[in-house]
Amino acid sequence: MSSYKNKKVTNGINVVGKRPEAPPNYVLSQEDAIRMPGGFGDALKAVQSMPGISPMYQMYTGASFQSAIQTFAQATNPDKPDKPNGEKGFLVMRGAGARANQFYFNGLPMSYPFHADGLTSVINNNAIRSLELYSGSYSARYGFATGGIINIEGFQKRDSNLSVAHLNAFLTDVYTYRNITKNFNVSVSGKKYYPNIVFGRVPNLIPAETFLADYNDYQARIGWDISENHSLSFQTFGAKDKRYPFKELSQYNPKETAQSFANPPSDADAARLDRIFRTDGIQHIWKPKSSITNTFNVSRNYFNEVTENGLDVLVLDITKIGYPPSLYKRVQTIQNEYFNDLRQIENVSEVELLKRNWKIVFGGQYREVDTGYKGKVSQIDLDPTYNFIHQQLLNSSDVKSVLEGDSVRTRQIGTFFENRFKFYDFNLNLGVRREYYDKSREWKTAPRVAISKEIAYTQSRIFAGYGKHFQAPSDVSRYSARTGNPNLKMEESEHAEIGWDQKIGNFWNIKIEGYQNTFSNLSIADPYAMDPFSRNRDLMRESLDPNADLSLVRRSNLNYSNSMTGYSRGVEVFIKKEASAESGLYGWISYTKSITKRNRNLPELTKQEYSSWLAESSAKDLIHQENTDYYYANFYRDGSYDVLFKNSKEELYDFDRTHMFNMVIGWKFGEKAQIGLRGTYLTNYAYTPVVGSKSITSEQFNSQLLPSAAPPPPSSSSSSSSSLFSIYQPVYSDMLRSARLPHYHQFDLRFDRFIPTSWGRMTAYLELVNITGSRIAVSADTFVPIFPFVPGANPETQYIYLNGLQSLRTEKNKIPYLNFGIEFRF
Repeated sequence: MSSYKNKKVTNGINVVGKRPEAPPNYVLSQEDAIRMPGGFGDALKAVQSMPGISPMYQMYTGASFQSAIQTFAQATNPDKPDKPNGEKGFLVMRGAGARANQFYFNGLPMSYPFHADGLTSVINNNAIRSLELYSGSYSARYGFATGGIINIEGFQKRDSNLSVAHLNAFLTDVYTYRNITKNFNVSVSGKKYYPNIVFGRVPNLIPAETFLADYNDYQARIGWDISENHSLSFQTFGAKDKRYPFKELSQYNPKETAQSFANPPSDADAARLDRIFRTDGIQHIWKPKSSITNTFNVSRNYFNEVTENGLDVLVLDITKIGYPPSLYKRVQTIQNEYFNDLRQIENVSEVELLKRNWKIVFGGQYREVDTGYKGKVSQIDLDPTYNFIHQQLLNSSDVKSVLEGDSVRTRQIGTFFENRFKFYDFNLNLGVRREYYDKSREWKTAPRVAISKEIAYTQSRIFAGYGKHFQAPSDVSRYSARTGNPNLKMEESEHAEIGWDQKIGNFWNIKIEGYQNTFSNLSIADPYAMDPFSRNRDLMRESLDPNADLSLVRRSNLNYSNSMTGYSRGVEVFIKKEASAESGLYGWISYTKSITKRNRNLPELTKQEYSSWLAESSAKDLIHQENTDYYYANFYRDGSYDVLFKNSKEELYDFDRTHMFNMVIGWKFGEKAQIGLRGTYLTNYAYTPVVGSKSITSEQFNSQLLPSAAPPPPSSSSSSSSSLFSIYQPVYSDMLRSARLPHYHQFDLRFDRFIPTSWGRMTAYLELVNITGSRIAVSADTFVPIFPFVPGANPETQYIYLNGLQSLRTEKNKIPYLNFGIEFRF
């Protein structure tokens, strides 16, 4: 089916890398997208095989939308040299932030595109008419993003009724479309994932470390053509995701747990998740004449997420080691609830001034967002041994701010105007966009330009583009007055690209593109940013707290700043082969070579230097802080001052991948069957390796874990017990991010059999996903402190499965996902 609204609808989905008025960069038919091996039959998963798109395999904590809990834990491992320079999310588009993208369905905001395990999307295949992917310079209509845009367009109308039922090994989804009258239609679709129900019947067959996912989604639309000039539609869509432990390790398999008693717990083990989103919207389209179209959208997108993370500490007293044995004990579990309520009004007008030669598009958006968070201690170990830990964490002002919660309302405005010219084989798009963010009271101007020239006799197209983009801070814990910096400004990016698109005959297409994206004003955790006068205080709340500092003038830590900059540059290649007839060879190859770096632009102090500066600075009254591009200058009431130079250097981005390669090759046997094979290769992330270890005392270990706490004097029994253990601290390489996690490769195979019937068509399929049983390496710095450094063993590389579950052993149980199912269309 075509991505152009005025064209006849055919059987296919376009994955478009440009504005719809230009020839699509990346085109996949609906059959190719749905039947792509390894995609679990999900059309939207085809996005992850496109050039410039870096998938992020979910670890549940990594898919979290907020980090309020993590705000007070920025120094959890102060000796680790790799400081985060990116936020977790769902995918990275050309080196931008994982939270720098916007997702839309029928022009309405969508909170996230994929379910929490990353295996399937939140939109039914049959509800998708076209899929527009904007990763470079794109139309001025789209804003509020420094990365890319994914816009999914559904069916406004079908010529005939359609019902589809799909059942496979993991889920069931249904879709139905009905023309009630000539001018009135209804469509409904939904999906339900059910392994949690099946596995609940056979608990003894499930691996002990299993966390189960449970999710569903739905879409509904009512369309009404009021007259030839007016049409109205009502839409609602949403999703729900939940992740919880299937059973406790000690309940079913204590032997397996005992074998890993010295291993530190992973993030995947600790994380529980409960997430929902829902979007409701009304769309009115007015077309007074063939050359004028006006689209008016009103929508509300509500998102709620509850995450739970635990704090595990090393047990130094062997008398406290329980059964099954483990050297780590859960002392606290903190739950955090986050919500985001977005209301948006959008109006887009298109006027064709010269038929086929000149069109202007103008309009704007107004969005209002209520967002907030609130923490809760859901579990605590009351053993007096851990009182100093509880006092350190739960009595600190930062943690209190998280537990008390906060909510913030922000407003954003976007306006745009665009000229689209077409003369013969020459296309020119000149646009400009203005954006306003009320928290920083900024108006920003974003020029956009795209140009292309088609050469008919060689079947070629040359294109280039440039655009500037802005985005308000996306994480409320960063701009909340309680946990962050309410003065954060909009983040900025500039996208530039140039490329060549070549068609060879009727069946081959080759596209080569180079790009460079630069980023500035990115928000980053900053322990040096301070407000001397604490202007964003809640005086009413403080008056009720007997331990609060009621001084009218005092400084506060802002925790975040707009200091970070960065860039990404790369080359993308896309080669596609269509089947020569109803039968034959088909497939595509996508390859991206890129480098992405960030510079936090912060002072680089050793742990001792930072502790010394912090102690000295905290003892004096700060009256002014000067924040420039090159240094922090702090001036104190006693006349003294200090200068901290921003001497950090460029470093690889947290999610930098040098090479990304995808190949899909298959054979179509007419209308009877098809078989396909997909291969994927991804360079993994960079990190600073551990090169040695040093022995320390238990007191030193505790003081480094909680530097400002005063641990209680040990009892004689605990002292003698803990002396049985030697404690080691990792020593990291001086060459930052000089190693990479093991690369990832995956092979998938899929076979489809098409069975025509008198009432429609059946499709049966068998899919082997990840044939070699490869695991994704996620970290190589999980150091077991009771053992010294041993290359390849301590620290040991940690792996996860495709669905985000922790893989305890990589040399065992290397079996593929077996997915099989049947689809009925009638």
